[in-house]
Amino acid sequence: MTNPDTGLPTPYEELWASEEILPVPAFTPSGPALVRVCLVLQMEGEDEGGRQRRGMLVRLGQYCQVVVRTGEGEGDVTIERVQWKGEGEGWVRTVRVGGAEVPTDWATHLGHEAVEGDVVRVRGEEWRVVERGEV
Repeated sequence: MTNPDTGLPTPYEELWASEEILPVPAFTPSGPALVRVCLVLQMEGEDEGGRQRRGMLVRLGQYCQVVVRTGEGEGDVTIERVQWKGEGEGWVRTVRVGGAEVPTDWATHLGHEAVEGDVVRVRGEEWRVVERGEV
């Protein structure tokens, strides 16, 4: 992988940890509930300059993460991750890189109501729900 500090290809090691998928409070038509939502949204389009834009949001339980890439190659990248930190703190942004508008607020507060095929509009871009389930 290219090291951003040196610009040189550099070996790296990926580290993964298994975590429990926790239920998160949600307001449902039948009242408050705890849900373990799995949700995937995708976006494809162009920016004002005609450059290709692609994005994917994944929410799984207490985590919600989104990546948006504008242009080819290096291009512009936006990454955001939010995590449920409990009743006292709620959903907290833990990572934010880039400036694109993304639907993490919708996914974390209303995603439990989504169905496949729903469309969420963010600044004129359409994010389509391509997967929705509970785990």
